[in-house]
Amino acid sequence: MLPVVPEITEKVVTGSVDAFKWIESCLTVRRQCTRVGNRTSSFIDCSVGVPQGSLLGPLLFSLYINDLPLVCPEVETQMYADDTAILAHGRDRCEVAAKLTVAMTKISTWLSESCLTLDINSSET
Repeated sequence: MLPVVPEITEKVVTGSVDAFKWIESCLTVRRQCTRVGNRTSSFIDCSVGVPQGSLLGPLLFSLYINDLPLVCPEVETQMYADDTAILAHGRDRCEVAAKLTVAMTKISTWLSESCLTLDINSSET
């Protein structure tokens, strides 16, 4: 099992062994440093995340968040890349607001449990 992202591991484990090993090699035993100008920091071990700019990054992110619509079935969830729209229908504004409040509470919990955060600054109402 990948220690980094068990949810992704469970989704790809039914695929080929070579694909699994390729993904595992991208996510485990990684080190990183920071370079500014001609100065470079010391290397540190990375135990979470996906290398920025990697070919696998978008695919792994999609696999990781693919379960979000299951969290709040009372609303419609439209997802594209890292953007998600939550839509609710109701008889009046109060019913829609209530559905959205329940959904956002569930989504907030799911995000926290998934080690993700909502960028409030880029969110629209």
